[in-house]
Amino acid sequence: MATLRSHTRINRPAEDVWAVVSDAGDIAVWFPAVKTSSASGSTRICELADETPLEEEIVTNDPALRRFQ
Repeated sequence: MATLRSHTRINRPAEDVWAVVSDAGDIAVWFPAVKTSSASGSTRICELADETPLEEEIVTNDPALRRFQ
């Protein structure tokens, strides 16, 4: 399984950022490389801009720690 980690600082309140990134099914709204996305339970289905399909397992979505895996 591949792992991708990225860190950046965003000049917005943490609550605002978490509200966007924690919605697993809406990644296509804010991540340009993703053409379509949906989530159900612990699975997220995406189609990349080049039409590559992805099925991802959501391991963690913890609002207290603001952690999404």
